[in-house]
Amino acid sequence: MGSAEAVERVTVMDNEYHRVAELRLGGAVVRAGHGAIVTDLEWAFRILPPVAELAARAVATGDPDHVDWSAAAWALYQRRSREAWSEVAALHTSPVALERRFALDVLGMHVVVPWASWRNTYEKETVDLLLSWAVRGEEDSGVLGELLYVLSLTGRPDTSEAGLRHARHQDPRVREQTAGHLVVGLDDTVALPGPEARALLLELARDEDGDVRVSAAGPLGSVCPGDAEATAAVLALLEDPEPEVRAGVLDTIGASYVRCPDVDDALFSLTGSEDFTTRLSAVCGLVLRKDTRAAEAVARLGAVPPGHEDDHRLHAIWRWEWSQDRP
Repeated sequence: MGSAEAVERVTVMDNEYHRVAELRLGGAVVRAGHGAIVTDLEWAFRILPPVAELAARAVATGDPDHVDWSAAAWALYQRRSREAWSEVAALHTSPVALERRFALDVLGMHVVVPWASWRNTYEKETVDLLLSWAVRGEEDSGVLGELLYVLSLTGRPDTSEAGLRHARHQDPRVREQTAGHLVVGLDDTVALPGPEARALLLELARDEDGDVRVSAAGPLGSVCPGDAEATAAVLALLEDPEPEVRAGVLDTIGASYVRCPDVDDALFSLTGSEDFTTRLSAVCGLVLRKDTRAAEAVARLGAVPPGHEDDHRLHAIWRWEWSQDRP
């Protein structure tokens, strides 16, 4: 029987990470995502549609977080043939931005899915491709920002050229992803690859966009020992006029093991804050640094409010207390 009511269409989370359209009429509720169902059934029965067909199924949604997109990407990642990998890789030069983004999502799985790395035969080729792509450039800001983010997860130590090229990009989403590429890991230490990288990193710390400023805090904090300007930049970020930036910077600096006397002093001063989250990040930072004032800082933490029991910072403090009882 027909209904005079209008169909309500909403977007809902299908699982923890991916979304799908849901249609509601009266008491009836149905969901889309039929492309994901087909893709999963094909893989279950080892039916291997052409790469182009799966890519078209994904980009038709226009949404990298849609279940149809994620199912197609996962199916292609699991295909181990050289032919499939090469066809996905070829999409990174497609004239369609969504197809390039889809290729990036599949390629990224080859370097950021740790529990599947034992059967990954294309990691080196993939990282080489991602790096050359980032250095060459990408015209779509959204794709470029995601590309730089994925590249930062590869552990590749020689990505500074990508950071140098894009640190002054007009889109803050891109600038936000460049800071980590302006430092170079050297065994257990971190260094700046040159004066240009140092200048750009200091520039990012003064960026008009708050998220960009937060992104500069970690790299600056990792090189601030012995660098007065980097230290001053970190201290300025800890006193940023925007509360969200201050919180983000403190969370980043408080998760670092790098010791720097002036920054350590700033953290200790923040253990006297009236805000519990601020005290928590500051105390965690001192504990991780094994600062001589760690015990006093922990004593300042006070009672833990409800909702913080599973906080990673609190667990770090508890592990430190446990180690103090068992020297």
